[in-house]
Amino acid sequence: MRVLLFLRNYYRIMQSRLIVKNFGPIEFVDLDLRNVNVFIGPQASGKSALAKLYTIFKAPRKFIKNTNLTIDNNIIVNKPYLLDVLEEYNIASFIKPETEIEFDSLLHSLVYKDGTLTYVPKLLRKIQNIENLKKDFTNNKGLILEEIEILCIDYLILYNKALSILNYSDGQTSVDYNALMTLNEEQCIEIIRVINDIEFHLSTNAALYIPSERNFINIVKNASLNLLLNNVPIPRHILSFGAEIEKAAINEINLNFLHENLIYKNINGEDRIFTASDSSIKLTEAASGIQSVVPILIPLLSRPDIPY
Repeated sequence: MRVLLFLRNYYRIMQSRLIVKNFGPIEFVDLDLRNVNVFIGPQASGKSALAKLYTIFKAPRKFIKNTNLTIDNNIIVNKPYLLDVLEEYNIASFIKPETEIEFDSLLHSLVYKDGTLTYVPKLLRKIQNIENLKKDFTNNKGLILEEIEILCIDYLILYNKALSILNYSDGQTSVDYNALMTLNEEQCIEIIRVINDIEFHLSTNAALYIPSERNFINIVKNASLNLLLNNVPIPRHILSFGAEIEKAAINEINLNFLHENLIYKNINGEDRIFTASDSSIKLTEAASGIQSVVPILIPLLSRPDIPY
């Protein structure tokens, strides 16, 4: 039964829920979110606002700067602090006195109501529980295994790493409970370290908002200093996305999925698109589809270690 439980959940769909009331043009939505979500609706109905809220609430510790999290108590973020974050995404004016936002996932939950945001780090609490149990590993081993088994079901990335830590063969794709009983204290410490690492990345770095204005980045990339000098009001979320691209150490991308023998290269700071004949053009001169795709790939390919 335990083996079947793991196999059944091996391709588990990560679910979360987002409830938004009285936020900008949105009167009320209750969304059941999965790995892939598509928002369809009329112009100015709030689709981008929902995508931005999802980005913010999916990885809240990117803006909750409290490094000493008190796990036993919920973390309260006041309205001005949240407004700063919403301002970066050009949706701060959407907040109303009656606005309510709820986000719930396996990782954490957040509730905005009456001007305050309450953050509950759910996975961190589970990690702390395992660490407390580990203090008496011999007597608590059974309880520790149950907790680890549940987390392996919830987080596929942990499941794969647990296989490696438990010295399972590369071809083995299931963990049964009896085999887990071989877990020793050293392996337990390593699994806790891995869970902490996964929690940090998912809570801090996993969400990246890619703006529809991403083609704009290619155009202004080399003129950014002049734009800033002249106080051109570029939205913060576009600047943040541009910074992600600028710091990415990606110098070449195979674009065969768009067209055979098509390659993106960054040569001496200049973005160029090469063809089979080894001739090239500037990225800003390429087809709009290519200009749109490359800015998506650069920041994503530069973050291979983040457990999406």
